[in-house]
Amino acid sequence: MKKQIFAALAAAAIAFPGGAASRSVGALSITDIDIARNRNNITLSMNVDQRGYRLSSNTRWEVTPVIVSADSSHSVSLRPFEVAGKNAWYYEQRLGRAAEVALLRAGKKKVYDYSDAVPYQDWMEHSSVYFNVERISCCGDRPVAGPQTEPVAMLNFTPPMYQAAFSYVVPVREEVKQRTLSGRAYVNFRVNKTDIVPEYMNNTVELRKILNSIDSVRLNKDATVDTIMLTGYASPEGPYRNNVRLAEGRTRAVRDYVERLYDFPAKVYFTSSVPEDWDGLREYVAKSNLADRDAILAFIDERTPIEDRNDQLRSRFPESYRFLLENEYPWLRHTDYYIHYTIRQYTTVEEILSVMEKTPSNLSLNEFFTAAKSFPEGSKEFCDILEKAVLYYPHDERANLNAANAAMSKGAYHRASLYLGNAGNGAEAEYLRGVLAALEKDYGKALQHLGKAGKSDRVQAALLQVEQLRNAEPVKYLQ
Repeated sequence: MKKQIFAALAAAAIAFPGGAASRSVGALSITDIDIARNRNNITLSMNVDQRGYRLSSNTRWEVTPVIVSADSSHSVSLRPFEVAGKNAWYYEQRLGRAAEVALLRAGKKKVYDYSDAVPYQDWMEHSSVYFNVERISCCGDRPVAGPQTEPVAMLNFTPPMYQAAFSYVVPVREEVKQRTLSGRAYVNFRVNKTDIVPEYMNNTVELRKILNSIDSVRLNKDATVDTIMLTGYASPEGPYRNNVRLAEGRTRAVRDYVERLYDFPAKVYFTSSVPEDWDGLREYVAKSNLADRDAILAFIDERTPIEDRNDQLRSRFPESYRFLLENEYPWLRHTDYYIHYTIRQYTTVEEILSVMEKTPSNLSLNEFFTAAKSFPEGSKEFCDILEKAVLYYPHDERANLNAANAAMSKGAYHRASLYLGNAGNGAEAEYLRGVLAALEKDYGKALQHLGKAGKSDRVQAALLQVEQLRNAEPVKYLQ
């Protein structure tokens, strides 16, 4: 019988529109109904006004708040209260019922402030609240009619989710796909010499750095080497004119070594030299713990005549100079290399997908996007390709914007945040930061970012949705 009552209530509750949080049970006024959930409990509070309620002397009403699951398979009752006529009230007092329930005298005293809580259970996420009302005669005789049910509220404690509108940026097509591969080799030369001895010290390894970089482009069937540029650096010790000779001669020696091993035309090679690598020295000093670090940095920044600079450094900072000469100057002698090359265009999706599996670094950002668009937007394949693209274009704002969209669509919010850190501060980036904050239920932060994202219809729709979620009420009161 009780299950049938629950089912009838659930069906009735759905038909009631939302309204004020108040009820009338007969002439009994119940107002300020409030249902709230914290982490562990559901609490019902309300005001019961029996002052204007008139009952026959031998009658009482018992009102029991009940929570019932959406499928009527579970229910729990909260603490009941009773409103009794004169004789019934005295009768219940003599039986000691006032210790079990709130026993109110009809038409008497002040408004009763009711509050009770029950432990929250998972089935309450979607449930209903109603009053089970029974009319009881004096001396315990119950009427033939069964209890009446009064719908109160529908509960929905499912956390509301922001419905994101993702927006992908189409990268501009590169007419010419030019790339640069660069590195640094520490080729060692004998004191005051400019000829290379490949077996000297660690030269085999250092020269192999340059050759491996060139080979990675040369052996790429879709790449064409345009320029091989070598810049040689010398350390500041010794006469400046001699450092000019050493830097130029050693750079030329590295070029000659490389040129003998390949059949590139001579016009491919370009060389330059820096006789004294003061920029490299400054970078090292700035990161060091030298006692006079700041003074040395100020000295370097003075840009005293370069012919005298090293002698002045040695004379003004003798202790630090000895340390630098031994520990840093050797690393100022290096060859920086740059291989500029062009990769051909890929014209079909099938070709692009094939290249993406074998040599993804050959693809332009636009080609990655073309591959992604061959799959349904938002699909695993689509999103995986966009996140793969950002690995090869980590500093490109468009790549990071698309990767952030893809990560958010998969629920990978932490990765999306990292991508947005490299997405710039434009309107699109601010929009996506607002979307991310909304998905993470930080609605205040979402409004801040969306407020910087312009006035487009998409932004206005997002703002409206965030405002609605921020003010969402998980309890729908019925009337």
